Amino acid sequence: PYGPQPEALAAVNAGPRYQSGPATFFRLPPLKQGEDVDVALVGIPYDGGATNRAGARHGPRGVRDASADHVRAVNQSTGVSPFTLGVKVRDAGDIPIAAPWSLTSSHNEIEKGYLAFASTGVRVCAVGGDHSVTLPVLRALAKARDGKGPPLGLIHIDAHADTGDNYLGSRFHHGAPFRVAVEEGLEKPP
Repeated sequence: PYGPQPEALAAVNAGPRYQSGPATFFRLPPLKQGEDVDVALVGIPYDGGATNRAGARHGPRGVRDASADHVRAVNQSTGVSPFTLGVKVRDAGDIPIAAPWSLTSSHNEIEKGYLAFASTGVRVCAVGGDHSVTLPVLRALAKARDGKGPPLGLIHIDAHADTGDNYLGSRFHHGAPFRVAVEEGLEKPP
């Protein structure tokens, strides 16, 4: 009923899902070095800032697996075919984290990895880990903007605000990234 598959999906849907090659977001091609894209999807597999229930580091892999299994050419609710909108999107892999046991070091690595994308003007969509990864992402976005323009705006949808204070002696954890971001001047609450 939806017509022929868009070219972007034809190749990945040509065979069974279990033979679709490396897991990527929505079975999109992986980003090649130097490739010009509009949007890069990047994983941040980290949960060292979680104070309870570790496992968010598996989030990027889980989203890749689920999206590869359930990608559709047409959004059933809107009738829009996102793969025909002329936006070039690629899976940029995961930001590597060499020292996951060190929260500060990991946040520095995440910031550096995200800044590599943000400074090029590519729109980056991050799939994380725990909520603490949002702070280094906001820091990278602020650096990429180099102080130009108003403070960053943010829409946060969650069961709680993630504006907590120190937790067991740590200022940085999954329940505090937005408080720290405001304190650092990275974003301005309404």
